Amino acid sequence: MKNLTDGLRQRTSKTQGRRDCCPMSYKKERYKIVEYISNFPLKDIVISESFKRTEPAPRKLDKIKAACVDRGELPANIVINDNNMLIDGYCTYLVALEQGFTDIPVYRGCIELVEAYHSSQRQQAYTWIVPAWLRGKIKAGDRCLVRTSQGVARVKVGRVIRQQEPEQQARKSVLRLL
Repeated sequence: MKNLTDGLRQRTSKTQGRRDCCPMSYKKERYKIVEYISNFPLKDIVISESFKRTEPAPRKLDKIKAACVDRGELPANIVINDNNMLIDGYCTYLVALEQGFTDIPVYRGCIELVEAYHSSQRQQAYTWIVPAWLRGKIKAGDRCLVRTSQGVARVKVGRVIRQQEPEQQARKSVLRLL
């Protein structure tokens, strides 16, 4: 089996089998990755009701199964939150369950969002996802450029949210900090 830590920046942690890291492939993804765990018990992953109600496309499951058989490892990443609840990688989780895996590699992470207002009257708050390159740089009171359904707009940040729960709703992204 290929070493799953290839291509990762690592700092060894005091906990055996765990490494703090930031995988290169996740730099442009939507999750803030906090930790990489190489052997996480599959039975300890908690599945939310929204994922349980979701029926994955058979072609997606077949693609993951084929890659799993070819490589001998899970091809996609699984992301869990601090409470071991699955945030992303439901299809990979289902394939691992079906293939009889007991321990799997997972990433512990979260989603960072900003709640912001279009005008100074603060009538209606909207939320946008913070891209990887802006995480930790935005704070309440900052002005940002965001993508909206009508184009690009300036907004004032009310608060920054570190979201731990999985969400099936797509969100627009913050473009730039002003």
